[in-house]
Amino acid sequence: MDESQYNALIYTLISELAILQGPPGTGKTYMGLQIAKLLFDNWSIWNSDAKESRPMLVVCYTNHALDQFLEGISKFVPEGIIRVGGRCKNETVAQ
Repeated sequence: MDESQYNALIYTLISELAILQGPPGTGKTYMGLQIAKLLFDNWSIWNSDAKESRPMLVVCYTNHALDQFLEGISKFVPEGIIRVGGRCKNETVAQ
């Protein structure tokens, strides 16, 4: 993780709303997965006052980008993932 990615990570963790954007190959999927993993690893801290678990909404510009993200997140969140939309070409995500 380079300095700009680290700064983006910190910003997303301290902000109410953060948007990651950039040209292809700049690490958007990688950063999104790092943020999601941190949130899931620390779920008990940010979800301690809720009676039910809080959902995480992920929005991607393309179906392919969404499939890549969901394939990555499925490695540390094995269940409870719901993909809305069509044209899923990734067999791991389709299951």
